[in-house]
Amino acid sequence: MLVVGLPRNMDGSLGPQAARTMSFAEALREIGLPVVFCDERLSSAAAEGYFAEVRGRRPRPGERVDHVAASLILQEYLDGDGADEPGQGPCHDTGHGGMGHDR
Repeated sequence: MLVVGLPRNMDGSLGPQAARTMSFAEALREIGLPVVFCDERLSSAAAEGYFAEVRGRRPRPGERVDHVAASLILQEYLDGDGADEPGQGPCHDTGHGGMGHDR
């Protein structure tokens, strides 16, 4: 199972980067890898909050904020912070392969 951050606009719509991400995920599915999308809106802000909370400071230039954001997205998936129905929570399978449900 691959958990992929889906970059949605703040209104929930999908923009050009989301289209590229979905195309990449489809290529992964074509070779048999199951993919689940997780809404990555505000993940970078949450990662910066992690730095402030855990390290007591904002991230310095060059620090791996994206790595922390990716870990937060994965943790959200593992914690099952989605809804019971596919596509209703922050992490879901889009019905094009994968497990066919949130987790």
